[in-house]
Amino acid sequence: NIGFTGVKQAYQLVKNQAPSDLAYVAAKKLMQEMKLAPESVGVLVFVSPYLDYVIPTTACVLQDRLGLSTDCLAIDLNLGCSGFVYGLAIISSLLQSSNAQCGLLMTTEIGQSAFSPLDKSRLLFGAGGTATLVKKCSNSQKFHFGMKTDGSRFKSMIIPAGGYRINPNASYDRSLWQDGSVRSEYDTFMNGTDIFNFSMIDVPQLACEFFEHYQYSADDFDAFILHQPNLFILKRLIKKLGATTDKMPLSLDRYGNTGASSIPLTICDKYHNVDRDMKFFIYGFGVGLSWACASIEMNTLHVYPVEFTDDYFRDGIVSRESQC
Repeated sequence: NIGFTGVKQAYQLVKNQAPSDLAYVAAKKLMQEMKLAPESVGVLVFVSPYLDYVIPTTACVLQDRLGLSTDCLAIDLNLGCSGFVYGLAIISSLLQSSNAQCGLLMTTEIGQSAFSPLDKSRLLFGAGGTATLVKKCSNSQKFHFGMKTDGSRFKSMIIPAGGYRINPNASYDRSLWQDGSVRSEYDTFMNGTDIFNFSMIDVPQLACEFFEHYQYSADDFDAFILHQPNLFILKRLIKKLGATTDKMPLSLDRYGNTGASSIPLTICDKYHNVDRDMKFFIYGFGVGLSWACASIEMNTLHVYPVEFTDDYFRDGIVSRESQC
């Protein structure tokens, strides 16, 4: 139902592409455009529930691929839809508590690759990777954050098998589940009712608490950059915030739900190459369950257009034969 979801199309990974490949292309473009010396990057945070390998961390691989110094702190953050906001809070804290002057916040969503090809909910999801430069500045404005977690609902969106929580009945064979979809324990399961109720109740509540705590109103923000799960949910949320839809740019119609990448991707899609100081309210919410919002100020001059790639890291394919 396009009218309800708002999704008309979405991009997907091509053969041999891994999560880091999309974020790598974004980071290379950003570094080239801003003439950023690799040795100046002191922190790298890679945000995605989907990693290239179980070990090592994907951030370590990206540190080398991008030519960053070995003095760079590189970590993975295993979060989905709330991940960009959480990642922004973490990388800001790491910069404040270290001698590093700038850091890269990178995100990736792999879209339909995480789902069974027989699961209709996969149609909402698109692949996308982003890179954001965060720098220390003497005149920078303070970010405000609001963050919540409810692990009691961890089963609402989950890939049951593939980690180290042993499931003796796990099988790669796909079969019919109670919700009517055909999948295996290695495919993503999403309880649509649980996620919808969470988006309708818990998500607006945190936003209202945030506005009350910091004495904000809708007029204080130039735009509301929201995670892009569903058009119905977004219209409901923006109404709760007392704002109009013209302040809420959309990317889900052309890119689908791109998870942790949806906030920066939406900014790139709407504001690339616009030289303007703007104040954004950003909000990510989903798997975990985890949700987080923030107020940020930025100049959009160094926001760049969305790019497309079918490239992949050829040296990243490791096998017994390649190690012999």
